[in-house]
Amino acid sequence: MQKSNIMDVAYDREVEIAPIASTLNLTPDVIIDINTGQDASGATSGTGWSFSGGLLTIDGSGPTYKITGSTTANRVVVAAGTTANIILSNASISSSNSGNCAFDMNGADVTLILEGSNTLSSSFYHAGLEAQVGSKLTIYSATGGQGTLDATGGLDGAGIGGGLNSACGDLVLNGGVITARGGVYASGIGSGPSGYNGVGNITINGGTVTANGGDHAAGIGGGGNIAGTVGGSSGNIAINGGTITANGGNQGAGIGGASNNGTGGNITISGGTTTATGSNGGAGIGGGKNVSGPDGGRGADVTVINGSYNLQTGIITAGGGTARGISGGAGAEMIGAGAGGPSGTIRVEPGAMLRTLKTIAEISTFYNANGVFAVRDPQTITIYQGDGKSMSVTLYADDTMYSVAKKINDAIAFGIGYGAYAENAANFCTISDGHDNTSESIFTTSDPYSSYLSYDANGNAVADSITLNYYKHYYATMLVRSAIPGALGELHFSGNEDLLNALGLSTIQQPRESEFSVTIYDAHSGKLINETQTVSGNIIYGAITDNIDVKFDPLANINISWNEKTKRYNFNSANGTYTTFVHLADNSTTLQIGANEGEDFTVLFTEITSYSLGLDGLLTVSREAAARAITIIDNAIDKVSTQRATLGAYQNRLEHTITNLTTASTNTTAAESRIRDADMSKEMLNFTRLQILMQSGTSMLAQANQLPQTVISLIRG
Repeated sequence: MQKSNIMDVAYDREVEIAPIASTLNLTPDVIIDINTGQDASGATSGTGWSFSGGLLTIDGSGPTYKITGSTTANRVVVAAGTTANIILSNASISSSNSGNCAFDMNGADVTLILEGSNTLSSSFYHAGLEAQVGSKLTIYSATGGQGTLDATGGLDGAGIGGGLNSACGDLVLNGGVITARGGVYASGIGSGPSGYNGVGNITINGGTVTANGGDHAAGIGGGGNIAGTVGGSSGNIAINGGTITANGGNQGAGIGGASNNGTGGNITISGGTTTATGSNGGAGIGGGKNVSGPDGGRGADVTVINGSYNLQTGIITAGGGTARGISGGAGAEMIGAGAGGPSGTIRVEPGAMLRTLKTIAEISTFYNANGVFAVRDPQTITIYQGDGKSMSVTLYADDTMYSVAKKINDAIAFGIGYGAYAENAANFCTISDGHDNTSESIFTTSDPYSSYLSYDANGNAVADSITLNYYKHYYATMLVRSAIPGALGELHFSGNEDLLNALGLSTIQQPRESEFSVTIYDAHSGKLINETQTVSGNIIYGAITDNIDVKFDPLANINISWNEKTKRYNFNSANGTYTTFVHLADNSTTLQIGANEGEDFTVLFTEITSYSLGLDGLLTVSREAAARAITIIDNAIDKVSTQRATLGAYQNRLEHTITNLTTASTNTTAAESRIRDADMSKEMLNFTRLQILMQSGTSMLAQANQLPQTVISLIRG
């Protein structure tokens, strides 16, 4: 059996967000060797920079500084309040034995460009590249090469971000190959441990990023706790592109919070390829684990754009990536809270969410070339089924594409009546996600973005109670599906031309008729009437006699099921044989056309109605439907002409019979009239006269015959 008819409705395709550049090309104003602290001329200071006592200080805004060389004794500090462009070019700075920070930019605004292979390593309380609260760090790869950075924090420091008792500042990663390792209590990228609320935001737009959190910390996000203190929280995290791998420590989330109420900030994943792995007490994406306090890490408020969530397998797909928590306690939750902590709100939204939640008045394709909005006034679209059944929906300027899809879905499901055939009445019009055959839209009366997490008697979160109602879309595309196979199930849209053009209706799968094997028996005698034949569609033509066509349910013995994987309706034959009975009532008329028994004539009239001629569902709402209507009308004309010819033959035969009967009747009447009008006396006189004449003639003949006998007798004498 065939799959459903599908119609593609495209809109607003031109508003995809342009990717942010991953590289930046700047010409350095000064090149400094960190090993010697000197520039190319041998100077140890210059405009906006100086080197003294193993410390390279940059405190001037404006110039572009390139730092090269390798050192285990010297380090870099960008003074607070400074805005600087810095190129790291094959630089290796290690302060692992000095208890200092390799690259300290607390309170500064730094654009960092990676050229070649670079390493930053700090010790004790510091991050490898330390950008604490109040700082802003933006990282690019140098143009013409894929620059790398390997950043390792000390015991209490993040790879990139905050140190002890400090959350990170604003971090923006646009490009490069970046590997960040946090210390035991610190995140790979994000906050350090203990007691600081995350106020800095982390944004990843591109590059290849690997972030490994320490034992108590998140891969990307919050730091852990020290000696029972509250864990470091994460700020908001947005992943818009790139390839990201985030591994939480033993008690931290892959992306999100860390141990002991280390709260995960709001997390938005809208692109790229993300793989997040939680610990045995932390979520893949969300909160961390409680170690000694009463609460675990609260789950983050998570928004996944262009993604899906599968509770059965525990995998969240985000821009092509996955988030997993490993087994063990409540930490087996893949998304949500860590062990003992409440979950945040989980929202799985369609791609380009802000665009698809716009009203249609905000979508450019709903305006024609002259700038006229197609729905200035409410517009009605009528949806026709192949048999002519229809239902209308009205669109308004403040409708979103979600509400448009909902209206169309309900019109098909409940107005036209498809909901009676399918097990799921919410999939006739859906918003899809842009991947092959994976579109879906679940319309519910509840908040479609809500997530609910219940708790057991001990207050622990129960992962299996998460319920997600979510939308996915086809990069601003709707899919309209039919649940009836063949031409009967085709859907046609009629309405304002500008509005239909804005929706961009086009057929992406042609209809196919179902095939049935049909055998016909006499229900009373069991006699075979018609050998098994294959029928395409739901009409048996001339199966019993040439004058009888049988139309049956197009879904007879067919089961319709919704395939959650392919996001399609599947049509399959049910087990066994479908049996139906057709009662034939004789509508013929018998006429007596003679004087004797058996002299009769039977007239049979074929049904000539719009239904029997196939004209009741005739559609002209599209060029294809109008073209098909020509054939249907031609067939109807042929049927009417055949019936007229049959009626003409009946008329000719009856007229011939009438002529013969009229002649016989005339002759009989004439004979009767002669009998009734005779003069009996005259006729008796004439009869007597004729009788005397006959007797006289007989007597004379007898005498004539006697005379010869007398003569003979005399001769014999």
